Amino acid sequence: MLSNVFLFTWEEKYLLDKEISRRKQNFAEKFGKDAIFAFNNENFDLGHVKQAIFAGWLFVNKKLIIIKGIPTDSDASNKISAEASESLTNEIIDKKGEIPADSILMFVSYKPDKRGRLYKFLEKNATIKMFEKLSGIELRNFVKNELKWLTIDYDTIDYFLAKVGDNLYNIINECDKLKTRFNWLVTRNASLVTDEIVDLVVFGQTIANNFAFFDNFFDHQHKNLKIIDKIQEEGTNRNQFMGSLYRWLKMYIYILDLYDQGITDSKTIASMTKLNPYSITKNLKNIKKMQDRKDYIKKFYDNLIVLDNKIKSGKIPDSYFRLWVKKIIMNQ
Repeated sequence: MLSNVFLFTWEEKYLLDKEISRRKQNFAEKFGKDAIFAFNNENFDLGHVKQAIFAGWLFVNKKLIIIKGIPTDSDASNKISAEASESLTNEIIDKKGEIPADSILMFVSYKPDKRGRLYKFLEKNATIKMFEKLSGIELRNFVKNELKWLTIDYDTIDYFLAKVGDNLYNIINECDKLKTRFNWLVTRNASLVTDEIVDLVVFGQTIANNFAFFDNFFDHQHKNLKIIDKIQEEGTNRNQFMGSLYRWLKMYIYILDLYDQGITDSKTIASMTKLNPYSITKNLKNIKKMQDRKDYIKKFYDNLIVLDNKIKSGKIPDSYFRLWVKKIIMNQ
């Protein structure tokens, strides 16, 4: 077992990056900033990387070497050229991963190819630290802690998470908005965060329109025709709105399929689908309407796929998107 070789990996970038920053800071305090060598896709030079790992260094006794993008990472933000990655992999494996005892080598790959030789080698010989997505309860507590100077109940936190999602970088950014802009919005200097304040501070009108669209989905489709016109007037990006439609329609289909199998508990459905628990609970309240409109939901989804393919293949122009969506609604 290689005691000084590590692989940091998995989906939650914020927690992973925070842990690396903490270790860099601690190492710098003990041995100086010059003892840290960090490489990524912007400064990766194979010769410099190999020298940092295997060669001695004139001015430092201890070294922390951080290499992002290796093993091969499918995350587009963390990619190293295949040629450089293969060359370093060969040398690491040829030397059985052994590096100077006074060095610490940390690989960082968010979504590594587990079929690769280096990943398999590290899995057997190095320490792998996994940073998984937080659970629903953990996300709630994370937001609660970020907003500890404000008063916000768990229902509002769930509402906040349903809109922001589970990416911690996004959550941090949106919490910062609430903290910095809250006092501008509350005339009496109160500290209670409500759903209305979340809508006002955290999201622009585009996101609000997307949510309003699905609030009207079962009972007020005529209102959605006006929402689509409004989205067009605001110049909303087609892919953004298309993505929202896909996510919500897929959620409806998942819920319906599981409900038909006798799986009706919101927590179980959320666990199986990896969807936001708040969204599941909210939509289960409309399960009868969803069941009544099951064929329409699936037809809407199928038509959306056809529409998307036609636009991407150039058969119809991008500008037709909203007209087609309105047509799908009117032909329900």
